[in-house]
Amino acid sequence: MEIEYTTLTDLDAWFREEVFNAINCRENLDVIIDIANKYNEHHDNLQGGGNN
Repeated sequence: MEIEYTTLTDLDAWFREEVFNAINCRENLDVIIDIANKYNEHHDNLQGGGNN
């Protein structure tokens, strides 16, 4: 799962879609946690490492 978004709005939309799809496919919690970790990493990067 590759993430290449440049805005927080696009990243948020990606996150919602990925979690929704994972739930609909009855994925286990580890898959959803992986999605959340990727979201958090990219969210911090878009905010300049979280130092803003």
